Amino acid sequence: MPTDLARFERGAPFAGDAVAAIAAEQERMGALQLGQIVHGRRLIIVVDGWEGAGRRELLKALCAGLDPTHVRAHSLEETGWGRHGHWLAPFWSKLGRAGETSLFLHSWHEQAAHARVANLLTSKQWSRAADEINEFENTQAEHGAKIVKLFLHVTAPVQRERLQARASDPWQRWRLRDEELRGLDARDAWQAAWSTLLGETDTRWAPWTIIDANDAQTALVTGLKAVREAMTKAIPVEPPADKDNVVVLNRTA
Repeated sequence: MPTDLARFERGAPFAGDAVAAIAAEQERMGALQLGQIVHGRRLIIVVDGWEGAGRRELLKALCAGLDPTHVRAHSLEETGWGRHGHWLAPFWSKLGRAGETSLFLHSWHEQAAHARVANLLTSKQWSRAADEINEFENTQAEHGAKIVKLFLHVTAPVQRERLQARASDPWQRWRLRDEELRGLDARDAWQAAWSTLLGETDTRWAPWTIIDANDAQTALVTGLKAVREAMTKAIPVEPPADKDNVVVLNRTA
């Protein structure tokens, strides 16, 4: 069933001290990451959503709370549907090792949505895309990875306002591609594609958290909290047994 994104459009300002809330979530995540590293757990975080919804800001906030030596951030823009093998292959190759966190901006979901909007898919390929995503994510989950999927949603007026502000800032224009501007006019097609994908790829092993990002501070706190809660459920709080983790160094005087 398609996801009704209109349910996530309140835009209410954050109630409280957002700066303190963000710092608190980052501190908790940092403590949890130690357990993740020691226990060798893999974490896959997908940050999807509208251009201008604050995805990069959320990724920066996530990275600021984690040990960067165990984090791999990836931004894979449109790679060409199947031009270089299976369309999911570029993402397979970016998955982290035990104890690592893989962050994805422009994920496999966006790749499928882009191909749909650009009319690069046959009806059969589009129908199959969600199944292939679910199979891909299920394989990762069965091999011990915790998958966190966040979608940042903003209304069309908010998106247009933010992209116009970006276009007027000489230090931010580099982030604005013609494709984003064209996407404003194709928003209905994008929304239809996203609504379908969000509904069909919301699974028990890789559920979606849809975030109302019309208020930037609320989006940051909500996104960090969602990741921290997922880590809390997936990562053991106790250190491993001594016999499994301790290396004794014998030194002679």
